[in-house]
Amino acid sequence: MNGAIFPWRENNRFQLLIDGPAFFPRMIAAIDRAEQQVDLELYLVEAGACADAIVRALVEAGRRGVIVRCLFDDFGSKAFDAGLRKQLTDAGVILRFYNPIHWRRGVRNFYRDHRKLLVVDKTLAVVGGTGVTDEFWEPDKDVSQWHEVMVEITGPLVLDWQALFNRQFHANARRFAWRPKENFGLDHLPTAPVAGEGL
Repeated sequence: MNGAIFPWRENNRFQLLIDGPAFFPRMIAAIDRAEQQVDLELYLVEAGACADAIVRALVEAGRRGVIVRCLFDDFGSKAFDAGLRKQLTDAGVILRFYNPIHWRRGVRNFYRDHRKLLVVDKTLAVVGGTGVTDEFWEPDKDVSQWHEVMVEITGPLVLDWQALFNRQFHANARRFAWRPKENFGLDHLPTAPVAGEGL
């Protein structure tokens, strides 16, 4: 991010969640408990049982009057069909797509949004590497030894994740998505304590 670096924040709690059966029920439960706002940013979103469950939770939140905003990568969500998209928008969900693919854009089509983030009521964040696909939903059906992890976060750090979501979401209100400036990134890493609680 160009500009201010997020400061070190204390008094956060982290819960490591390994594989879909551990993190998807917690993500859905958090959406079900939402009272004010749900923000979801994903790269990979595909139609299937996993998407059906997530969409159902988002739709119910929208119908309860919760502000629901979704930002999905345009390329990574090509298999997220029109019916699921319509369910979201019919329930009042604000649905945006990062950097829509267009032949005239050339190499700019390579700018993709790989962030995987759920923020609920500005008090809970879940971040990691999952996509909303059946491969992550039921990993036991796959012979792969690959594991997917997410981290559930509560505490002051959640507001930094909220700020990151807001920045990307608002940038994608324009026709062409945000792209990095020449001097994008951190000038230096922030100092951090050398000791603390670990896993």
